[in-house]
Amino acid sequence: MARDRTAAARAKYNLTRRALTLAQRFYPKVAASNGNGCQLWTGSTAGTGYGNIGLRTKPGEPITTKVGAHVASYMLHKGPVPKGMVVMHKCDVRACVNPDHLQLSTQADNARDCVAKRRHTRGEMRPHSIMTWVKVRQLRAEYLEGATQVQLAAKFGISQPAVSQIVRAVTWEEDGLEF
Repeated sequence: MARDRTAAARAKYNLTRRALTLAQRFYPKVAASNGNGCQLWTGSTAGTGYGNIGLRTKPGEPITTKVGAHVASYMLHKGPVPKGMVVMHKCDVRACVNPDHLQLSTQADNARDCVAKRRHTRGEMRPHSIMTWVKVRQLRAEYLEGATQVQLAAKFGISQPAVSQIVRAVTWEEDGLEF
């Protein structure tokens, strides 16, 4: 008998939640503006630091997909996101949902912006990186002493093109480094 009441209470709760619009679920999870004008998402987040919220295809239906909280903010304030476009932060704060800090962009432009602002994962921070800064500096020193790229590739367990990019500072660039 108690189990039936619990199931009924759960069903009533789920129906009540399903009746809420995106806006009704979104705004309670937005904190007041911080010093730089960002409005920070306080709801659930992905491991990347971006907020997320569920979307329904029809009111009253179960949540069918999750989107970034910044995407939901854009949708609520500016309209749908056109196919092939992404919502990009101008402020570079992943938890920000201030619509004035959001703009449409292509994924390629968003990636270029990320690299230009040096926010992309690089060096030892890359999950599957074989090299470390200590090894990179050792490789460059040995290259300057006359070791060939093929020899260095074999020694460090990386490809010759990877060695070429390292010695030319295409990858693993250091500020003020000149070759």
